[in-house]
Amino acid sequence: MTGSLSRIQDRWGRVRLLLSVVAVMALAMTSIVVSAGSAGAYPRTSYFVGNCTGFNEGCVEGHFIWYNQSVQVGGTLYAPGDAALGNAVVYTAYSGSGTMIARAARPGDGVYLYGGKLGHGFTLDPNVVAGGIETIDVTIWVRNRSTGQTYKCCTVAFRRP
Repeated sequence: MTGSLSRIQDRWGRVRLLLSVVAVMALAMTSIVVSAGSAGAYPRTSYFVGNCTGFNEGCVEGHFIWYNQSVQVGGTLYAPGDAALGNAVVYTAYSGSGTMIARAARPGDGVYLYGGKLGHGFTLDPNVVAGGIETIDVTIWVRNRSTGQTYKCCTVAFRRP
């Protein structure tokens, strides 16, 4: 009798585990569908900045999702295969009056990527400035590892659609 009770308890434990896994998966799928639906309601802008051919100063590509005041940034920074030149990208957000209200650098402030690529994603948040972000400047910076010289390769401005 004890063996039967043990088997029943063991099966019941497995059923509860299976039900828990199914519930977690259903909840995860619901949140994916909800977030995908809500992101689609906001304007999206694709971007490409830089020079990944010719002088090979690096480039960045990705997209912005323009929410009411903030902007979600997704992108990939490409640095040339030559380890002598490093790249960084700076995103600078401006209000409608031209005031800088947010800034982010990838890989980080004063940090450069030497060869390869770096995916990144974050939100530029203007700290609730009336009207929010209207323009984002995307700037590629290049640093020569041997001389320490740093220069701006290029900047492109993107306006809220």
